[in-house]
Amino acid sequence: MNLLGLSGFYHDSAACIVVDGQVKAAIQEERLSRIKHDASFPKLAARQCLDQLGLTINDIDHVFFYEKPFLKFDRLLTTHFNEWPRSFSPFTRMLEAWLGTKVKIPRIISKQLSYNGPIGFAKHHESHAASTFYCSPFDEATIVTLDGVGEWATGAIHHGTGDQFKTLREQHYPNSLGLFYSTFTAYLGFEVNDGEYKVMGLAPYGKPIYKNKLLEQVVKIQDDGSLKINEDYFRFNYSDGMPHELRLTKLLGVKPRKPSEPIQTIHQDLAASVQAVLEDAVFKTVKFAISLTGQKRVCLAGGVALNCTANGKLLHSGLVDDLFIQPASGDAGGAIGAALFGAHMILGQKRHAKALPTVYLGPNYDQKSIDEYLQRAQIPHEKLTTDGLVKRVAQEINNQKVVGWFQGAMEFGPRALGNRSILGDPRAKENWIKINKKVKFREDFRPLAP
Repeated sequence: MNLLGLSGFYHDSAACIVVDGQVKAAIQEERLSRIKHDASFPKLAARQCLDQLGLTINDIDHVFFYEKPFLKFDRLLTTHFNEWPRSFSPFTRMLEAWLGTKVKIPRIISKQLSYNGPIGFAKHHESHAASTFYCSPFDEATIVTLDGVGEWATGAIHHGTGDQFKTLREQHYPNSLGLFYSTFTAYLGFEVNDGEYKVMGLAPYGKPIYKNKLLEQVVKIQDDGSLKINEDYFRFNYSDGMPHELRLTKLLGVKPRKPSEPIQTIHQDLAASVQAVLEDAVFKTVKFAISLTGQKRVCLAGGVALNCTANGKLLHSGLVDDLFIQPASGDAGGAIGAALFGAHMILGQKRHAKALPTVYLGPNYDQKSIDEYLQRAQIPHEKLTTDGLVKRVAQEINNQKVVGWFQGAMEFGPRALGNRSILGDPRAKENWIKINKKVKFREDFRPLAP
């Protein structure tokens, strides 16, 4: 059975194909459209997945979408009405977008893909949970999903056993660990849904001197990991802007940073404080989740699960016996989750022992197609043997050159894992600066993988 999973319309749209319970192809729309965090319908990604497997849309038995649009629309309407009239401006833009596309997702799927078969839907956090549990090696696991917001849920605890999982607890909007972190991403001058990595990367340079004030005034974290935000300091309920800048400035004594302004010690300290709050919430949530399930093998997913600093500390904390994190934990991975949720929770299929055999799920290119492209684009090139290539690249890296490395199939998810990677000598700090400034065009504090 061939299942097509889709995520889209918010950020990091993606498509995947699951064949008999195993993920065979997956790619984000941005990798084909060249638009960072592309939120449009993943038409190119769906076509790429079909082409990779030699399938047509007629070979697809079911399509599954990663959240329930009408439930999300209900949350948006309720929120805007509760904040009326100060929510008028974002409400009109939201209504236009939803009535134009987002409530018509089945029709869009059918039209964009020329598909006439059945279409199913999973809740947002069900997709996250399915994406990590069914891809994990665990027969039974505690599943924790944390992000900004799906329909109403901003976090959830699930218990997975065999082919099924059950949702035990949910945290609901506007109380959201992901939105808390994203609010301070904006406050620190970075872009929401992109700059959270930057906050995480900036945090080790600072000291968490604002942590207590944040926990006392901005967000309360209970022993079970649930949280209550003080809405006086946030505006995402009724505005396109996330932080209430005047009130946060008065509380913290730190003005919001403009993207063009230099990063100072106070910004490093605020990032460290926000990161510390997130880690507290994650640890308490996981500890409580384990107390509910009795299972210390843990699966994580959702945008917060991309915070690898928190993940690393959790892994070594002694709280868990084993930890699995779906590598495309954000909304892109929801495409995998939707398809696997459909396979097991709706269609009743048995789990595949290796549902995610690899994360190299994107396009691959044979030598002939590479040769033809180089000729057509008139790109100067030189062919080497495998041994010759390895020696040449090693020499170039040793000579402090930066190398673009391309091999095999493309990775799925935000991390470069060796098939589409930038390589440099880590011994020289100049290379760190060069890659950040001249290759990736990003801040000099951003870390690189060893």
